[in-house]
Amino acid sequence: MITNVEKISNNRLVITCTVDDGRVQREVNACKLQKEGISGSSEEFFKNNFESVVSHIIESALKEVVNDRKIKPIGDPIVKVVDQTLHHDKGFTFTAELEVFPDVVLGDYKNIKINKAPVIVAQSEVDKYIQNVLSSRARAELLENEAVEWGDIVLIDFEGFVDGEAFEGGKADKYSLEIGSGQFIPGFEEQIVGMKKGDSRDITVKFPEQYLDSLKGKEAVFKIYLHSVERKVLPELNDDLVKEINYKGASTVQELLEKVREELKQKREKESQEKYLADFVTAIINSVKIDIPEVLITSRIDAQVKSVEEQSKKYGMPIEIMLQYAGVSSMDEYKERIREDVKLALSAELVFEQIAIDEGFSVSDEEIDNFIKEDKNGANHTKDGVKSYLLLQKAREYVAKIAQEKMKSEEKDRTIQMMGEDGKVVDCAVLFTYESEETKKKYVVFFDSVAGNIGAARYADDGRLEEIDSEREWAKLEELLNKYAENM
Repeated sequence: MITNVEKISNNRLVITCTVDDGRVQREVNACKLQKEGISGSSEEFFKNNFESVVSHIIESALKEVVNDRKIKPIGDPIVKVVDQTLHHDKGFTFTAELEVFPDVVLGDYKNIKINKAPVIVAQSEVDKYIQNVLSSRARAELLENEAVEWGDIVLIDFEGFVDGEAFEGGKADKYSLEIGSGQFIPGFEEQIVGMKKGDSRDITVKFPEQYLDSLKGKEAVFKIYLHSVERKVLPELNDDLVKEINYKGASTVQELLEKVREELKQKREKESQEKYLADFVTAIINSVKIDIPEVLITSRIDAQVKSVEEQSKKYGMPIEIMLQYAGVSSMDEYKERIREDVKLALSAELVFEQIAIDEGFSVSDEEIDNFIKEDKNGANHTKDGVKSYLLLQKAREYVAKIAQEKMKSEEKDRTIQMMGEDGKVVDCAVLFTYESEETKKKYVVFFDSVAGNIGAARYADDGRLEEIDSEREWAKLEELLNKYAENM
């Protein structure tokens, strides 16, 4: 069999294939044997089953070329038979135009540099956490003559009107609302502040543009009657309360503050690592120029549209309402909204697939069988589909491991040791360094995660760190720190 593969655009190929006489004869006889009770000559069989036999020959030949040349087609090919007449014992030539997956050439992605933001837990975050803990144990005190303040819990009747007409869902009696909780549209809760028990008030608000079609962008008047006002009274934070709270074994206020700070630090560290990995993957994708075929993009968008339609049926909600909750007014707008995300997801899959190929990853039959056995939807999976999925998973895990190692290396480079207030050595994260043209000195600004403080030091000529004793130097560093905070 003679074949020629010609690239006619980035993602399109034309395969020209000449099937020899012997192959045609073998394929015709094979097709004939598959049909039970068929008698007569091969020539007669060929004439009576012309379309199916020729299609079988083309499909078989094309599959062989695709496998041999490691071509990755998308969709069905456009096939044309070149010869005017075909015979049961004569070869023929056909062409097949194919849309194919794009080539992905990876660069030196392992050495892509990503800056990991230092993990900082500000004292205000610790205070807010403690405040929430105290709020959860607060008691409510009924107020008789005091005005509503932010954070109070009110019991109200309300009814809303648009253009003087009441609208569906705009009325409730004795509704409990915490002012500042954000349960209502902007401007509603703010206008209840200042009211007292027994007061009535009309408030005017405007519905957001991203809202139900019948109300979005419209001005509404709500008639409010205030039944009661409750204010939270927080308990005093002392050692007895800490023991009662029993937060991770803390028995004193100081222990509680330290444990809260450590938990927040661990949470921030996890978030920072996840962001680093996401940024690393994005940087790899951006370093590779991929021309994604439109047919792939359209297919993926259609799959997401189908998913929305299925959810609409499942929950008995009109698809128009579901789209409004997604912040769009039509299916066309939804498709356009998700287009860039779809392209990014496809790019990621193609990049990870190429990493799996370049690194020589493989998936055993045992791994495939175990996945199908353990997955609750295993019966719906094909072996080829599971194999592709597991290869992508291995590539993702490989990239995550590279990112983890790079992150540890960079953290080590951006850590300095300082003496804490208790005389112990503390590892501090370097926020940034600065070299002054005025003083010809180098400075380092760091975060002490134990104390929760940001500090700074100056490098002496021999490389040691020394205290900064100049107000002018401190003023400059504070100016730089404010700019750093703005850009975080």
